[in-house]
Amino acid sequence: MRRAKYRWELLLAVGSLALNLLGLGRVGLFNVDEAIFAEATREMVVTGDYVTPRYNGGVRWDKPPLTYWVMSVPLRVFGPTAFAARFASAVEGAVLVLLVALFGRCLWGEAAGRWSAAVMATCVHGLVLAHWSAADMLLTLLMGSGWMALYLADERDSPWWFLGAAAALALATLTKGPVALVLPGCSWLVYLLWRRRTLHTLGATHCWWGFLLYAALLAPWCVAIYLCHGAEFYRSFLGYHNLNRFAVTQSGHGMPVFGFVLVALLGMLPWSGFTAYGIARAWRGRAEGEAGRAGMYLLIWLFAVLGLFSLSGTKLPNYLAPLYPAAALLAGPLAAAALRPEGGVKWGWVWCLNLGGGVVGGVVLFTAARWLPLLPLEGELGQRVTEVGRGPALAGGALVLIAAVVAWTWAHGRSRRAMMLNLAGAAAGWLALWYGVQPVVYH
Repeated sequence: MRRAKYRWELLLAVGSLALNLLGLGRVGLFNVDEAIFAEATREMVVTGDYVTPRYNGGVRWDKPPLTYWVMSVPLRVFGPTAFAARFASAVEGAVLVLLVALFGRCLWGEAAGRWSAAVMATCVHGLVLAHWSAADMLLTLLMGSGWMALYLADERDSPWWFLGAAAALALATLTKGPVALVLPGCSWLVYLLWRRRTLHTLGATHCWWGFLLYAALLAPWCVAIYLCHGAEFYRSFLGYHNLNRFAVTQSGHGMPVFGFVLVALLGMLPWSGFTAYGIARAWRGRAEGEAGRAGMYLLIWLFAVLGLFSLSGTKLPNYLAPLYPAAALLAGPLAAAALRPEGGVKWGWVWCLNLGGGVVGGVVLFTAARWLPLLPLEGELGQRVTEVGRGPALAGGALVLIAAVVAWTWAHGRSRRAMMLNLAGAAAGWLALWYGVQPVVYH
């Protein structure tokens, strides 16, 4: 890659990494998943056993080992700290931003690709994943890479892109399990059926070489874990942690079937309006040549994730992580067009969706000192939550102020400035949440 040609994409990735690393270790591990992944990684490093994941000395069959392998590198460098546990996710988030920028450039052109990357770098759920010591950001990076490579394999009739997809999805399977292959693979086949070229693409990409590469990358660990423990891992992981989790609600993690739609809209703030309108525009333009094909592919990607996990009995917000690159790529062209607003777009509704969630969230946080002590919440040692401090109120006030400034700027016809303020406000709003709210959550 010529750095001069792609300097803006590289700068976006570097800026994303800086935002992800800022204050990364300021609070300790505050979630049970963070703690388990960090401790399992520490035990892997201490014991030197990189085949069997363990937690508190016992085997842990919840996930395959790739996340622990990746997290073990910064843990060795920085020691067993919260910063080290989250470092891998921060880097993975920045790499994903770069890939979204480059793929968006292939689909829509330079400006739309850069704005797609900016959306990915600053949407609220993307930033949460980049500050989380768990498997979700690594899974999103690998599955997203697989989806992108599969699209290019079809567009360019290239076996090399299919091999790249196979490698990415094999690593994703080592991160999360079979869902990492099933979702991209099935959605790609649906797309090929829609294009009526399934046999042509499978033949042109020499797909069997990809299947062999996928199996070759998975086989060493799959055989090693079987030699160590027999079929116990496969029974527990595939049965309880996959099929049973999909069929029933585990550990009280449930929500209505439509709940993930709301989670996705909130997760894309402050770009939800661009995402929603981008989805509608992609559907309307699905028959319009190469751009229409790209939009349809992203729709299938996004709704494959949303549809599958909406049907799951167990629902956790981070299950939606793999759809965010597709959502950012759908939002990017509209975000680029907003610099010089074009006709035919109801920009008022777009900006209401973009900023409305920030205003509501800001008001909720600003009044947290009044309503939070009334809730039946208890800390880890059983204490009632009675003191929240000024952090949430300051963070809430910052969110409302940012939204008001962006709205005022856009209403006065300064579209380019409003877009830049929305981008800067997304980063500033995240920092306000991280520094103002996270200490309360941790406490």
